Amino acid sequence: MLKNRNEQIQSVVKIGDAIICVVAFFSAYWLRNQEYFTGYGRIHNLESLTWMLAASLALHFLIYPALGFYLSLRLKSLPEIILMVFRAMAVEFFILGSMVFFFQEKTMSRYFFTFFILTNYSIVLLERLGARVLLSSFRKRGYNVRQVLVVGTGKNAARVIQALKMNKHWGYISCGLLGDPESRGDSISEVDGIKVLGEFKDLDRIVHEQAVDEVYFALEHLDPSKIYEQVALCERLGIPARFSLSFFELPHSSVTFNTLDRLPIITFYTTLMTPAEAVMKRFMDIVVALIGLGITAVLYPWIAWRISRESPGPVIFKQVRVGENGRRFKCYKFRTMVMGADSLKADLGTSNFMKGPIFKLANDPRITKTGAWLRKTSLDELPQFFNILRGDMSVVGTRPPTPDEVSLYEIHFRRRLSIKPGLTGLWQVSGRNEINQFEDILALDLHYIDHWSIWLDIRIIFRTIWVTLFRRGGGVRGGNRPRLRLPLLQLITALTTAGMVPASSG
Repeated sequence: MLKNRNEQIQSVVKIGDAIICVVAFFSAYWLRNQEYFTGYGRIHNLESLTWMLAASLALHFLIYPALGFYLSLRLKSLPEIILMVFRAMAVEFFILGSMVFFFQEKTMSRYFFTFFILTNYSIVLLERLGARVLLSSFRKRGYNVRQVLVVGTGKNAARVIQALKMNKHWGYISCGLLGDPESRGDSISEVDGIKVLGEFKDLDRIVHEQAVDEVYFALEHLDPSKIYEQVALCERLGIPARFSLSFFELPHSSVTFNTLDRLPIITFYTTLMTPAEAVMKRFMDIVVALIGLGITAVLYPWIAWRISRESPGPVIFKQVRVGENGRRFKCYKFRTMVMGADSLKADLGTSNFMKGPIFKLANDPRITKTGAWLRKTSLDELPQFFNILRGDMSVVGTRPPTPDEVSLYEIHFRRRLSIKPGLTGLWQVSGRNEINQFEDILALDLHYIDHWSIWLDIRIIFRTIWVTLFRRGGGVRGGNRPRLRLPLLQLITALTTAGMVPASSG
């Protein structure tokens, strides 16, 4: 019954979101045609814009559920709701803007596009925040509350009770506790002011004697064979049974819950990316890779001529690198060293200024004159757009190591391989050539992994632009002039992704 009610509420909210989208569309059209914007011309052909309304509605059915729009707001904080809405807005802005760019919708008004997105999500944000504040106010006053029976009397149960007391806006009230099935009649009368109403086997009696909306199993040890009957009882009565699992307290992991062919699955993630975020990141990678490969095709003849003129051999250098979770792939670059450079590496080992499983030289004698220029301008990295298009790499990530480096990794180093490597990252924009400790590089990589978000990628891109313009942190140690490698690519990335909506009639 509770499930049916939730589904009905979700259906009403979905219809409301669709209505908001339609209202925002026509409001943006009306606003764009006001006198203030007459200098940019009027939009008379509304029918030519209806594809955007249809695309926006379709995206809502994909983005909103993926970001948890239709889950209960009861447990969501105000910052979480704001972030949820802004993430959805960023995804839709990027996808619709890319459609405008690729389909060459030259008649599309930039003002109309911006008004539509901002109006839509402003109303959605106000609606979600208003509902959250209003319902929380009611719950604090004792309305729309749910009675929770907590099973357990140990530390886990105490943490559940404290959490419910500290967050009264959730509307959960502890109505009592039941003893642990292994308590064997321990004389515990209350926990944090909440009375113990009976033993574990008394669940049937308690739920018949008083109102119980939900049962929280907060046991110190979980033995399915001992609690099966009580969980089955909750199912027969139509009462939700929830489990507080504190058995694994992993400091760097987030947790997700889903099902595998109706089998409940609990997953611990060191990196947590929602489906919508994964699609957006991959879509951005593909767009940037296609644009980058176009630039590569234009510059290839000239770069190939310069490389071949100075040093005979292949123009493209292929090197095996280690990617996500140990996958090996061929990384492509324009060749910047003399032929047989790898065979000379052993003789230069004593010149390595990095401490740890990474090899870097202050003034590498293997680099050709053309190669030094390619590295300074980052043009040597252009072929890696093919790696991004294939999915071996991403625009932002961790540095892709070589198999030799990985063979020297200690166990805690390997977590940096849990995501796709990237063309730039925190290390590259944090003065990488002033860092000579691999542990410092690892700390930056793990910070990126543990705090990953689309917004962090955007900040790294903008910081890369700063590095590009002012040439900070990109030079070769001991050299006279700073060398730029990856930042130029990120400048291209930032400029292309920032210009998804082409200039039009305003």
